[in-house]
Amino acid sequence: MPRPPYRFGRKSRERLKGVDSRLVNVLNELVKIMDVTIIEGLRSADRQAELLEKGATKVKGWTKLTSPITGGLTGRYIYDKSKSKK
Repeated sequence: MPRPPYRFGRKSRERLKGVDSRLVNVLNELVKIMDVTIIEGLRSADRQAELLEKGATKVKGWTKLTSPITGGLTGRYIYDKSKSKK
């Protein structure tokens, strides 16, 4: 019997606010086929550096990315993934 598609919970939807719409669109498609939880939304450069130092992320050099609108530094395009512990 096919299962219904998954959906983001309230917290995951709130954490996606401000994230680049293209990445949100990809994640919205992904959640239709597998269980996905957003554990953190936008990150500052300081927060990303902190997570990198702790080994909680492997994304390096993301501060080199620039916003197409403002030309400023942005983390709107970066995500980390992990396997569910279920």
